[in-house]
Amino acid sequence: MKVVITGASGVVGRALVQAALAHTQHTLLLVDLLPPAEPLTDPRVSYTTADLLDYDVFLRLLQGAGGLVHLAGFANPRLASPARVCNTNTSLSYNALCAAAEAGVSKVVLASSVNAIGGAWSPGEPQYVYFPVDELHPSTPSDAYSLSKQLLEQQAHSVARAHPWMSITSLRLHAVLPRGQGLHIANAERARKDLWGWTDPAEAARACLLGLEVGWKGSEAVFVVMPTHRAGEEDAQEMRERFWPAVEVRTGSGRLEKEQGFYDCGKAERVLGWKAEGGKMPGGVEGAS
Repeated sequence: MKVVITGASGVVGRALVQAALAHTQHTLLLVDLLPPAEPLTDPRVSYTTADLLDYDVFLRLLQGAGGLVHLAGFANPRLASPARVCNTNTSLSYNALCAAAEAGVSKVVLASSVNAIGGAWSPGEPQYVYFPVDELHPSTPSDAYSLSKQLLEQQAHSVARAHPWMSITSLRLHAVLPRGQGLHIANAERARKDLWGWTDPAEAARACLLGLEVGWKGSEAVFVVMPTHRAGEEDAQEMRERFWPAVEVRTGSGRLEKEQGFYDCGKAERVLGWKAEGGKMPGGVEGAS
């Protein structure tokens, strides 16, 4: 199957290309604004640079494709003005979805974010209701980036309703950083808003590939987050009591285990067959969230 990967030069894109070449027979068209620093010579891989805000360009690139993994866009709200972040991300995702539908691409995977519910980038306090957070948790984004991810998911639901032959998966990823680069945090308070979560690049890539293989039709948003937190030796229950004492814990025991993450990824296992392999934090230098 021909798979188009946008934003292919990013952390998730590079991991996805590696995983796809190792574990599938897909041919890959890699799309980004800039050419890759180290192009691959594998005959299954081709590259192009493109401005995907141009819908006709996006549509042309998807001709003959069976799958699309859309990773392009601003990765956080600090990279441009709020208006540019939100307008760019939402235009790119809607172009991706509409072009996929028009080109007959049945399998689409989108990079959403845990911040689709509001979180790390909230100018005030995020509105967490219960832990672990799952897909039924209320969404209250208050910054441009988080809003763009919530809108991406709503666009996906809308396009899937209009084109019931499509399978669209929005992956709510979290702090996807190369191993050893700023994953550990020196101070638990620094990452309290985003609940100390993380997603290994290889696990994000595996979730993308699984999204290209689903048998169901429609649109689903799922958390793809590692099952452990990244706050070192901190105890999850103690962090909850210290930083989020009013938030209910919905586990059988009413408590969080010491290394337990604050996100429930059970839905990803149900609809994708994705469950994190391993989950221990890799060694690396401590840094900011």
